[in-house]
Amino acid sequence: MAKKIQYLVIHCTGTPEGRNVTPDDIVLAHRGAFKNPPNKDGVVLYNFLGKKYTLDQLRQQTLTLHSGKKVNAAQTNGRGWSALGYTNLFMLNGDNIKITQNNEDGYVDTWEITNGVTGINDHARHTTYAGGTERNNINKAKDTRTPQQLAEMTKFVKRFVSNHPQVKVGGHYQFANKACPSFDVVKWCRDIGLHDNNIYKPR
Repeated sequence: MAKKIQYLVIHCTGTPEGRNVTPDDIVLAHRGAFKNPPNKDGVVLYNFLGKKYTLDQLRQQTLTLHSGKKVNAAQTNGRGWSALGYTNLFMLNGDNIKITQNNEDGYVDTWEITNGVTGINDHARHTTYAGGTERNNINKAKDTRTPQQLAEMTKFVKRFVSNHPQVKVGGHYQFANKACPSFDVVKWCRDIGLHDNNIYKPR
């Protein structure tokens, strides 16, 4: 059953400053096969699109990228998720690419769910920007948003809140022990003029 959207969560891709990220990259990272350690019988199983496969079985599977290109699942390396982690991606030039289909209403249907934050995905939307770490140190968080990304993210968030007045905007770090999206989302939301009622502030 569809649930009313309560949160818009902002993420980063955790990639170095200046490196572009494509929708195909997101599909590979999130939906590509994940190799598990050998089980008690010594068999290695791979998570792929929410199911488990042996290597021989995996070789019979394909992954369709956002671009429509198909790749053999055994040649991929990702998290094995059945769904992506985000609905849309802000590229370095500011292009806002929808990478998970949704109907833009105020509810999250089962087919619209993205795996952004455990526990809230069925009543949240997730958006991400390319970047979030230092150019030469991916372990160091940095707000790398380009002027184009900033402009488009600002328009997107304001429009989203206008269309869904009940929603609260937050950063991934507010829901999990992570640096993502590498900037103070509460401060940014205030800076762009969001009402305090629309800014997520965990108690």
